[in-house]
Amino acid sequence: MAQNDKDYAVVIGIKDYPAFDDDNPLTGPENDARAFHEWLISPDGGDVPAANVELITSGKFSPPFASAKVARPIVNEIQSAFENLQDIAADNEEKGNGYRVGRRLYIYMSGHGFAPTFEETGLLMANATPERVGSTYHILGKYT
Repeated sequence: MAQNDKDYAVVIGIKDYPAFDDDNPLTGPENDARAFHEWLISPDGGDVPAANVELITSGKFSPPFASAKVARPIVNEIQSAFENLQDIAADNEEKGNGYRVGRRLYIYMSGHGFAPTFEETGLLMANATPERVGSTYHILGKYT
């Protein structure tokens, strides 16, 4: 199988939520994100070049944060990964290849989630609190 150099991925695993899990951080989200990342870059899996995969996990930052005010990752760090993909699409458009990133885009998000409506789902960022779940504290998706 040839490496899928036109495939890209954003993989997110948030396990540390100081405002929700002070004494019992999640273990699954980061482990699952790392396992999916390993499958993506494996020649026997997705065979996506490691340079084309953005892995964002709680462990990428300092040890668990004491308060939600400083906890990471946060929305702008996740948005930055998607903005990088937009830049690739814009470059492709300039080259006459259409406004597209590549052949396939994998998106994996794991952590505390919520569903504001039946058609929507979201991933809370590490700095969310029971009182702070607005647009600066989550990434929203939509079923289509």
